[in-house]
Amino acid sequence: MSLPPHALCRAEAVLSKRGSDFATLALAAELDPKRHFRGANLRNVDFGRDDLNGFDFRCADLTGANLSAARGLEKWMFHGAKLDDARLPDGWSVAALARPSWASAIGRDRFGLWSEFSVGGATQRMRWINPGRFLMGSPEGEEGRYDREGPRHEVTISKGFWLFDTPCTQALWKAVMGKNPSEFKSPDRPVEQVSFHDVEKFLARVERLQPSLGLTLPSEAQWEYACRAGAQTATYAGATRIQGANNAPDLDPIAWYGGNSGKDFDLKKGWDSSGWPEKQYEHKKAGTHPVRLKLPNDWGLFDMLGNVWEWCADGMRDYGATPVTDPLGEQKDGGRAVRGGSWDVGARHARSAVRLASDPGGRRDVLGFRCARVQE
Repeated sequence: MSLPPHALCRAEAVLSKRGSDFATLALAAELDPKRHFRGANLRNVDFGRDDLNGFDFRCADLTGANLSAARGLEKWMFHGAKLDDARLPDGWSVAALARPSWASAIGRDRFGLWSEFSVGGATQRMRWINPGRFLMGSPEGEEGRYDREGPRHEVTISKGFWLFDTPCTQALWKAVMGKNPSEFKSPDRPVEQVSFHDVEKFLARVERLQPSLGLTLPSEAQWEYACRAGAQTATYAGATRIQGANNAPDLDPIAWYGGNSGKDFDLKKGWDSSGWPEKQYEHKKAGTHPVRLKLPNDWGLFDMLGNVWEWCADGMRDYGATPVTDPLGEQKDGGRAVRGGSWDVGARHARSAVRLASDPGGRRDVLGFRCARVQE
């Protein structure tokens, strides 16, 4: 029996037999120990004296497992694993096992696994996104839909990855780059007016400051997969009923968009929004807002819709109906995909499937980014 990458969490079904050791069962089932046990459910497994050299249990659920006598163990095997009530070898601690070398902290809450890293005095939280499948794009009947959002098709994300739980803040950008280019200045707001090429420089400098962190930008498919967090509706909070160009009350709890971005806007400098039509709230001045003020999605990610558009690593590909795995779009005319909408967009643009292409050299006060880290 051979399991594909997206079935990692079902590995325990193959290993539920008794009377043989874990490693023998795993190999007999044609499971790749370096791949199929990442993120697997291995609760209460007794590993006995198995030789687990080369196995990879990163981000697996090992609650109640007995690893006390197993051989060939190395601490990297268990980075991000859930080890509640697990029996470990003498001298090993859960805290030391679960935290990767690049992380300043790691833990779990109601949204799942999180980690943090610190650089230049600033700290950023990331969320673990499990591999899986989803339907990318929007159905033809979705309100506000553009043709470039279809056809809807199945996408497999074969590798788990870490993702910033917010857009990159001005505090983090300044800690890394030394200067803050943003129009709407405050440390807890998203950095904006950064081009794709600026972000490339940011990533390179972070790597010099924090070797082995390995940040990148998410692909367009990874971004939408994370944004949806299992939902197939227009937003991760449900369907959106558009009542006017800038009026969709369903967006108010989760996103800063043209209908509400001037409400309680607290900076002296802002864009004149007095002429924007059909606003959810009356306002005369608008701009970005601090991160984490709106509700997160089910995976603990904030501001995935609204506030600022976010750069993706690839260009916008042409969708097809055929299922694909880890798709990447080509750079057409130099454009890169941007996702999520921003503080100045109308209601139809703050949906999970909305996609635009932007000049990688362009800098705008509606455009920021968030970083990913693919788990190798």
